Amino acid sequence: MCHRIKAYTSDLSDQPWETIRELLPLRREGAGRPVTIDMRQAINGMLYIVKTGSQWENLPGGFPHYQSVYYHYRKWCLDGTWERVNRALVWLERRRQGRCPYPAQGLSIAKVSKRPGRATNAVTMPASKSKDANGIWWSIRWDTG
Repeated sequence: MCHRIKAYTSDLSDQPWETIRELLPLRREGAGRPVTIDMRQAINGMLYIVKTGSQWENLPGGFPHYQSVYYHYRKWCLDGTWERVNRALVWLERRRQGRCPYPAQGLSIAKVSKRPGRATNAVTMPASKSKDANGIWWSIRWDTG
């Protein structure tokens, strides 16, 4: 059990927590040890790690034990739960900002040139560059709306 006083900028407020709580597999079915950690604090620990880039072992003491938090994070990454949680949080934030909650995704491809550095139709901030069979460099950029 953790008794946390300090709040972090990565902590969930009540509205996002209520939204994603429904997406979490909190009810354990079948045999096994019951879950005893506070899942809201575990999610806050996961978000703390994602935001700060800290190692799991350096999770502050106010969160549940790092091994418990990592166990649930890893399990949810493998079964798709974490991706559903991420989509729900993105949807809420885009709606809060007055943007379309479902971003359009497009791909922009531009022919750059035979040699890198001599752009004819360069795309700003390319995500990746590749050379085709004819020796022409292509620049690819994802636009997520």
